Amino acid sequence: MRVDLSPATVPTPNPKHARFPALDTRIEAVIALDAQPALRNLRITQVYHDSSRALATVLGDANLNWCTFAVWASKTAGRFVRGEPVAMLRDAVQSDRRLAQKLDRINALIRRIDGGTPLGQLIIIEALKAPVRNASRYITSGNLAVFAELGRECVTRSFMTLRLPEGEIYLGQDLRTSPGQKPFPPALQSIELAELRSLLAAYKAVGSGAADWADIPERMRFILTLFRARQQDRRRFEEPFGDAPRRDIGAGQMPAGAL
Repeated sequence: MRVDLSPATVPTPNPKHARFPALDTRIEAVIALDAQPALRNLRITQVYHDSSRALATVLGDANLNWCTFAVWASKTAGRFVRGEPVAMLRDAVQSDRRLAQKLDRINALIRRIDGGTPLGQLIIIEALKAPVRNASRYITSGNLAVFAELGRECVTRSFMTLRLPEGEIYLGQDLRTSPGQKPFPPALQSIELAELRSLLAAYKAVGSGAADWADIPERMRFILTLFRARQQDRRRFEEPFGDAPRRDIGAGQMPAGAL
């Protein structure tokens, strides 16, 4: 199934002439991809991007819209949909010297009791594959509840990163700013709307990372801070994959190479 994914443009804002993507047919095409979750994720990401650019023709592109943020969240989720965290987990376990030392101590104790099969890295990797894949499956459907199964500190620290045009943001760490740069754009340094001030105060949205992504107040604190800090960063309007992958996605093919 071929889908039109020709790049959108961002002309001078004019609501009367704004052209939005043909979402009806594209949404139906995406829904039909149950057997191809990785390709469906790529198409979802592209639809978010095109919707983001189209909304900018109406709202202006000085500020980002919700779809702009959704592009990069969807692209990041694609790593789980494609099963990349399993390889990440394997590499992390195999390169962890502290874990190797602990296994040596544990195996020394086991040998005193029973001379059976020692506890090795491969056994740990195999034991953790199922919950990691479960996390990938739930992320595909938009449900983060399974993160508790993997261990809240473990998942947030190891896997919860958001890939943006300027690099990765670690959801468990405070947002960083360049030296001499203020954390928020000038228009959002002070908040005049009382309701918005109350919302930010309720979640203490001042830049702290979410140590436990399964904790909704911590998650909201980070999201509110991220949106406020990056609200006017126009790099978010960039293509998420590039021209060649876009053509492959539109033709119903998985692009070659890293995404």
